Amino acid sequence: AGPDGRPGAAIVIMSMNQSDSAVGIYLGIGEVKDTLVEGNEMIGCNVGIRAATISGQEISGLSAANNTVSGSFKEGAYLLYTVDSEIINNSFSSGGGNGIYLGAGCHGLLLQGNEVSYNDGAGVYLRETDDCVVEGNVLLSNLQEGIYLEAGSGNVIHGNALIFNKDSGRQYSSLRPQAFCGEAGNNWSLGTGNLWADWLSPDENDDGIVDLPYDLSGGYQDPFPLTSISG
Repeated sequence: AGPDGRPGAAIVIMSMNQSDSAVGIYLGIGEVKDTLVEGNEMIGCNVGIRAATISGQEISGLSAANNTVSGSFKEGAYLLYTVDSEIINNSFSSGGGNGIYLGAGCHGLLLQGNEVSYNDGAGVYLRETDDCVVEGNVLLSNLQEGIYLEAGSGNVIHGNALIFNKDSGRQYSSLRPQAFCGEAGNNWSLGTGNLWADWLSPDENDDGIVDLPYDLSGGYQDPFPLTSISG
């Protein structure tokens, strides 16, 4: 921090890739509280940001904001047992795994305003993750699904723009839905749903909501897909 107590200059972290445990910024193991990770750039690390501890411990109050993570060999961000925290306004691009991975013990997280693009895995992958909000993110041209919700409940996913993930193109195919949901008890809308670049019409009453729901892999739906989205 500077002499006025405000955060000092952000840092650039490059090429932390010489071992499987090499990470740009690593929080854990142990209980970690009220940490701010803001305005940094991580290039070519195995994992850009890792906030992971073990069962019986928790990382809480984490704010990861306005960071740029690119070219990770694995995940852009990897979280385990992280609670009541936020990942907002970051960029995770061109990684060899998922853009953002939320795993066991994660709950009460907010993912908002992130751009997650051109990753070899899913844009956002949720596994055994509960009561999280994924809203207002751009999931663009990820090799796998834009959002892959393997397991968890109470999650709300709305207001996101999913564009050309899983080679979806502009026309919907049941072979290439842009998201997967493997468990009931999650909401893919909050009044309105998400924008899907392969499902923008019809909208006969011109209310901004596609008249037919968007079918996800796994047998669930976004009931109120959007025809456009702010920005």
